[in-house]
Amino acid sequence: KLRGKKVLVQGCGIIGIFTAIAAKNRGADVTISGLQRDWEHRLSLASIFDIKTEIFENIDGGVNKYDYIYECSGSSIAAENAIKRLKKGGMMVVVALYEQKVELPMNVIVRKEINVLSSYGSTRKDFHHAIDVLTKTQDHMRKLFRIYSLDEGAEAFTDAKSQKVLKPILKP
Repeated sequence: KLRGKKVLVQGCGIIGIFTAIAAKNRGADVTISGLQRDWEHRLSLASIFDIKTEIFENIDGGVNKYDYIYECSGSSIAAENAIKRLKKGGMMVVVALYEQKVELPMNVIVRKEINVLSSYGSTRKDFHHAIDVLTKTQDHMRKLFRIYSLDEGAEAFTDAKSQKVLKPILKP
């Protein structure tokens, strides 16, 4: 279903990166978007998987037209802006959870025949696909994690909160 389609993944946290990797693995032409402040420790990691990147602050809202947008950022501004970047008949898949209220432009959604789908759970088939992707890319995947000892637990949480690491793992 994604093979040959233009896909934008908004948000370059671990869920966004994994979503981009999964879409690329299914043959999509994938771009992942993040903020300028995300570049050093998060967004730049997409290049390991040959995934194109964009800085949200540098985009022109209507330049790129995507078949699918996976909204993984949790930003109400990004979610609201996504609708404008979809092709007529495109699909927005909402993966993130939001702290702020999100107001989608319903008239634009109707006129452009945009489909909006939420995604929260996974099926057994999804887990098998994820394991397959992890197995195929395990050398690259290691670059997305940093392992901390339990004694370094406070540092792991600080690094995660300040976004100095994409995914901290505590190892007993």
